[in-house]
Amino acid sequence: MDVNGPFRQAGRAASEMQQGRVFRPGRHQRRGVGGGVEQGVQVQRIGKCAGAEVIDHHAFDDEIVSAQARAILEDVPVHAIKVGFVGSAENLSAVAALASDYSELALVAYLPDLSWWKDDLAETYWEACTDLLLPQTTVLVGSHTTLTRWLLPEWSQSKPPSAKDLAKAASAFGV
Repeated sequence: MDVNGPFRQAGRAASEMQQGRVFRPGRHQRRGVGGGVEQGVQVQRIGKCAGAEVIDHHAFDDEIVSAQARAILEDVPVHAIKVGFVGSAENLSAVAALASDYSELALVAYLPDLSWWKDDLAETYWEACTDLLLPQTTVLVGSHTTLTRWLLPEWSQSKPPSAKDLAKAASAFGV
């Protein structure tokens, strides 16, 4: 199975959907903005093209995700690993195991908004993220609301937490 072929293109198409249009920058445009990123795809999200609403998703098998990512890491010079929503706790476990094999690389973890997902699945995903991915994370990224929800679920003050509050909470998870 060619893990670099159609999945890589599907990953670009899925991740670069904007307002119902697919944006595929050429290699010159990517280099012009410091790009040249190789992507893998771990999940197919189904949503409305006119907005950012996610209706459902279909996660790929964790073995396929691991094989695809490993193929990229072995064949392409990589300086960092960026992890977004990977579709399931099993895929998150596979990505975390792979990241631990490449611990010399910086790990950028994007904490997605999972409010569209069933609470029990979102909770399982967050637990896997907390236990497996956050201790390896160099940089944690996410919206203020999402980071507050996951890092400071018991926040009861009248004003929202500051970036410093979120950073302290993230450091408690090893970030």
